[in-house]
Amino acid sequence: MDGLLEEGPHIRKIWLGDDPSPRGLLRVVDLKWDESIYKVRMGHLTHTLGPISTFSIRDALADAGYCHVVTRVDASDFTLQRRLLEEGFFLADTLLTYITLPLSDWPADKKCPTLDPPFVIRDYEPRDRRGVLEVIHRMYSRYPSRYYLDPFLREHSAERYTSWMEKYLDGEADKTLVVELDGKVTAFLSFKYDRRLYQRTQIRCYGAGIGASSAEGRGAYSRILYDAIQYAAEMGAEYGEFDTQIDNYGVLRIYHQLGLRYVRAQHTFHLHLPPLSLQE
Repeated sequence: MDGLLEEGPHIRKIWLGDDPSPRGLLRVVDLKWDESIYKVRMGHLTHTLGPISTFSIRDALADAGYCHVVTRVDASDFTLQRRLLEEGFFLADTLLTYITLPLSDWPADKKCPTLDPPFVIRDYEPRDRRGVLEVIHRMYSRYPSRYYLDPFLREHSAERYTSWMEKYLDGEADKTLVVELDGKVTAFLSFKYDRRLYQRTQIRCYGAGIGASSAEGRGAYSRILYDAIQYAAEMGAEYGEFDTQIDNYGVLRIYHQLGLRYVRAQHTFHLHLPPLSLQE
């Protein structure tokens, strides 16, 4: 309930039903960053409240001026999934979430994945910027995320990830690691401390990261993820959270090898509203 009632400059509450006794409420967060790339009004439907079968979510979002809406639903919530499909939402991807508790799950003697010379793993330096962005462009141009799989979002999918990485390199990330081979960046991982979660719960969490490993850097990602968790443990983090697509088998194997714990699956649904269409 706290999340539903939270205020903010980009949070919109859409009341459903007749005044003075509305029957439902939608909470939508305006996606200003995505809007700057795609040039339409975009929102993230984060909460629904009330008897969702008695009102039109689609009409309410259209009346509020949205052209593209994303929402995530727990894989076990079949009622809401059916309702979203009835309203014209379509399945965009499925995310699996794994966690680690660095202070208890991460003993100092945990086996470290090997990364043999001539690979070098180190902190990011400004001279690495071009190399990191080149890896992003190569690896995310056809990365089957919800952006690439959505016909409307596909054209600027790689640009969106590049923009995300640029923000991290410009100071938003708390830590960025790179793997270098013969003077060339072949893999990276960038992440930050979740200050908002700490303010709400007093839990110290590292996460919200972006990373990739090029073909030349195969085998590097498990080591770079290990070092990231080790860093979080040294910084006193109590919690780390990691997401990836359900069919990203290579990363999922790494999560298991490092002893991360599976905790949930969420389906991502997208909705196109006029002037967009599924054929775009």
